[in-house]
Amino acid sequence: MSPTTGRLHRHRTLRERLAVIYEVSGTAERIASMEGLRGLAVLLVFFVHFHALFRIYVDRESLSYACSRFLSVTGHSGVDLFFVISGYLIYGAVLDRRIQYGRFLRRRVQRIYPTFLSVLGLYVVLSVLFPWKSKIPSGHLNAVLYVLANAALLPGILPIEPMMSVAWTLSYEFFFYLTIPIFVAIWGLRERSRLARMVFLSGCTAVFLASSMLSWVGHSRLALFLIGALLYDVVRSEGLKARLNRLGEICSVLVFVLGMVAIYVVTTQLQLSIPMRSVIRVVILCVSLFGFTLFCVAFNGLLRRMFCWTPIRWLGNMSYSYYLLHSLTLQAVVLGLSRLITPEPYPILFWAMMPVSLSATLVSSTILFLLVEKPFSLQPPGTRAKLRAEYPEVAGATQGGTGAHGG
Repeated sequence: MSPTTGRLHRHRTLRERLAVIYEVSGTAERIASMEGLRGLAVLLVFFVHFHALFRIYVDRESLSYACSRFLSVTGHSGVDLFFVISGYLIYGAVLDRRIQYGRFLRRRVQRIYPTFLSVLGLYVVLSVLFPWKSKIPSGHLNAVLYVLANAALLPGILPIEPMMSVAWTLSYEFFFYLTIPIFVAIWGLRERSRLARMVFLSGCTAVFLASSMLSWVGHSRLALFLIGALLYDVVRSEGLKARLNRLGEICSVLVFVLGMVAIYVVTTQLQLSIPMRSVIRVVILCVSLFGFTLFCVAFNGLLRRMFCWTPIRWLGNMSYSYYLLHSLTLQAVVLGLSRLITPEPYPILFWAMMPVSLSATLVSSTILFLLVEKPFSLQPPGTRAKLRAEYPEVAGATQGGTGAHGG
């Protein structure tokens, strides 16, 4: 075997082993670029928590701090991108076929709860071991009620501090799961034309945002789910898809970048009330994320090819595990670092710790993904044979003695 052939063989073997870990059953039927968008979403959220924990290692007046703060402020849009993706997928699933409400909710519970409860249990254990870090209130009854409220996904929709800082988003997700089948049925959206649905969803989004601006309703970020639903109908419109072109793709990228800059300005520079700032931010995101996601999903251009790149798609496949666990991992990293180095400005250390911290979050999230999310939520018993049929190279890897890697 020549050296070149040997390198290619090793590269293929590594790819096959990683595919065993990160591919999931049904991937061939999923939207590859949307999996990549999930990977982008969790990377954006990573910058939020990295800045919050590691900013002590940069001077507040330095360029490093300014760059990190920009990434942190705009990184919150990763959560909103998740909402758009959920709106697209769940609305599409409900719209395309009549569902049994109970079965639909059971599947949503199966998707969310095994991984969530595993991480919540870890937080409870750590709260006992490190009581000075605990958010659990004193008193047995209060403690039990607080943990149960978190388990019921109430923080976020209700004014309860979440035990996991990121878990508030799950209450938004589950609220959408509970209401979207009813919303589709009440308004008869299955029986309406695609154009009528697009007009209706656009109107609902506008009314909801206007009501939020007037403080008649709260939780303005729920509008991003409606944007995802609208996106689904637009993508399914062959007439609208035919109008997409390279110039439009370039414009969508520019609008996305300018949207991130505008969000930073609105968040940090303008003296606005919190409700007004929130609504303006959501309006910007509705415009910027809609176009960006549309071209990623529906146009065969550079964006779609970028987000079909295997590593970013694999990160998207385990994005839920990553989302739930990355903050805790970062806290462990910064705690260990603080024992070795005094927390004071070290710009080189700050930037060096970014890839180190990212690697640590990938490792911990992969463990959670393999032990809990994949076997209990994404790939129940009996689906591995289907995965091997879809990906022959994965079958080869598993048959080649890689049991420790998921075979």
